[in-house]
Amino acid sequence: MLLRSSLKEFCSEISDIPIIALAQEPDHGFAVELVKLGVSAYFIFPDEHRKIRDQLSLLYNDWQARKQKERFVEIQQEAYDFRSIIGTSASLKQTIERAQKVIKNNARTVLITGETGTGKELFARAIHYNSANRNSPFVDIACTTLSETLLESELFGYEKGAFTDAKERK
Repeated sequence: MLLRSSLKEFCSEISDIPIIALAQEPDHGFAVELVKLGVSAYFIFPDEHRKIRDQLSLLYNDWQARKQKERFVEIQQEAYDFRSIIGTSASLKQTIERAQKVIKNNARTVLITGETGTGKELFARAIHYNSANRNSPFVDIACTTLSETLLESELFGYEKGAFTDAKERK
């Protein structure tokens, strides 16, 4: 019981670091309990030493990729901060206020229109990297480069068989 509460507390405190449990003898019930508590993997030592090495390598690579992604998002968030948008006009201030409202409302899709060179992509990235969706991929679609039918299928998807190459639902 003490092990269970200590392990649960330990796993919750360091949730971003994978934990591997090793045992000398198999105990499936205990293994299931460990996984429920947050342990990433359970192995019998020394019987499964190759699996342990492979799992450690896999977990390390996953952890490293996650850390790189987190750092990338931090850099993007710094680069596309609303304070870096320079200007004093009333319309720019109003546009910034609207963009910040979009962030507060957790909008997942935003259509930004405007003349060439007005900063549409800058606003799109500022909205994305300052929102709750910042860890999701940023998808930038230059609508003017797509035909009307392609734009429609990219924005709204399509059903299998809707046209010749529609082999699956998107």
